[in-house]
Amino acid sequence: MRRLRKNSVSTNQNGYSVSVCGIVVTYEPDITLLERVLAAIRPQVDQVLVVDNGSVTGFISWSRLNARWVEIIDIGENLGVGAAQNRGIVWAKAKGFSHVLFLDQDSIPGTEMVRNLIAASTYLNRGNGPLATVGPRIVDARTGKDFPFINFGSLSVKRRICQQPSAGKYVLTDFLISSGMLVSLSVFEKVGMMEEGFFIDSVDLEWCFRARSLGFALYGVCDAELRHSLGDQVIHFWLGRSVNIYRHSSLRQYYMMRNRILLYQKSYSPRSWVVQDIFRFLFKLIILVLFLPQRLGNIRMTLNGIRDGLRGKMGRYCI
Repeated sequence: MRRLRKNSVSTNQNGYSVSVCGIVVTYEPDITLLERVLAAIRPQVDQVLVVDNGSVTGFISWSRLNARWVEIIDIGENLGVGAAQNRGIVWAKAKGFSHVLFLDQDSIPGTEMVRNLIAASTYLNRGNGPLATVGPRIVDARTGKDFPFINFGSLSVKRRICQQPSAGKYVLTDFLISSGMLVSLSVFEKVGMMEEGFFIDSVDLEWCFRARSLGFALYGVCDAELRHSLGDQVIHFWLGRSVNIYRHSSLRQYYMMRNRILLYQKSYSPRSWVVQDIFRFLFKLIILVLFLPQRLGNIRMTLNGIRDGLRGKMGRYCI
């Protein structure tokens, strides 16, 4: 492991008594893109920690030659996103940081992202009830469009885009994607750690639902920006309006299906989300069968996910 001195950006430049450890989870990353992520986040946090899930291709030699200013935890095998995040949380707590910031290996933070997240967290913690986390406005790196912040109503889903006049500076939401989330380490003592059994997909959704069920609030921060790519490919459809479908590999289809079934069975998952997600899944299944390539592989892995979800199976997929 290698460490550079602390930047103390959060305390000195941002003017808040907050120390942030940026946790970047990697698995066989695109090294060029990873370097862009690290270069963008390094000036904004007090410490960068890379938690690697057993990467081999190019990563080991890169880490030996170039990662002299980051800490690296090499798990040695792929234990999934939740396990890697949990190891980062434990490390950051042991080192005395007050907050962690999660990042994916392909998510590029804007230059003021962390500063604005800290400002939002500090403001929202003042008499507004318990705060679980704040997260940035997510911009699709391929299309340039904003992902909405979501609220689940009893019969509908409210999607709030930051450009809408009614959105405001801070948007109360029911979940955030983990990449870009700023979380006080004290929150994990009350909400709990990330669910390692989900392995990948819906790890963030499960944690957010759990936090919401305990009375914690989550906010999107409109003046904090993160450029992020969802899925392997964006496919555009016209169904009365423009609809984007994010294509994933067959293996990811398995995890997405299995983990949504597991989430359906959690007592703290909003019932309105469960009902709406069932219809959302059925729509995506039609698209999967009729329009996307590798139909048989996708269908087989989706059915495997349903089977394992109903059985309560968790962890890494095994043939």
